Amino acid sequence: MTQEFTFSWQWDIKSSPEAIWQYAADTNRFNRDTGQPEVKMLDNVKGTKHLRMKLPIIRVEWEEEPFEWTYPYSFGVVRRYSKGPCIVVNLNDRLDYFGSTVNIAARLPSFSQGGELIFSEAIHDDPEVQDFLAQNLKPDVLSRFTGDVKGFDEPFTMWRLKV
Repeated sequence: MTQEFTFSWQWDIKSSPEAIWQYAADTNRFNRDTGQPEVKMLDNVKGTKHLRMKLPIIRVEWEEEPFEWTYPYSFGVVRRYSKGPCIVVNLNDRLDYFGSTVNIAARLPSFSQGGELIFSEAIHDDPEVQDFLAQNLKPDVLSRFTGDVKGFDEPFTMWRLKV
């Protein structure tokens, strides 16, 4: 079962918004000071950035619109996540999950024939997963295959690990 983590930061600050703006508005510094992983920009098309952040085992990618700034009180940004954890929304007292990660995770088990683990090419190609597989697998227990995954136009490359 998936475990959900929620993080919330709240401070009672004696300084005025103007005094702390220079620290909070520098998002690279804010990310570093709050312990966020390094963010890598993959490209920038007409102001929309394609970014990646590496968490342990999970790669998160998103498109990010330019920040909205209201000096000295707030800043915000629109992000569209394409890889990584899903988005969970509570609508009318019902949790709803969004994101391609959720769609893929829900459909991969149907490819299993029993006694095997099915995972995506994105997981397989992760450098840490590659190191683990190289150090721990016996010969002939891992095979690559393709299949049609509902909700995706192109055939999907997957890996089958016999356990």
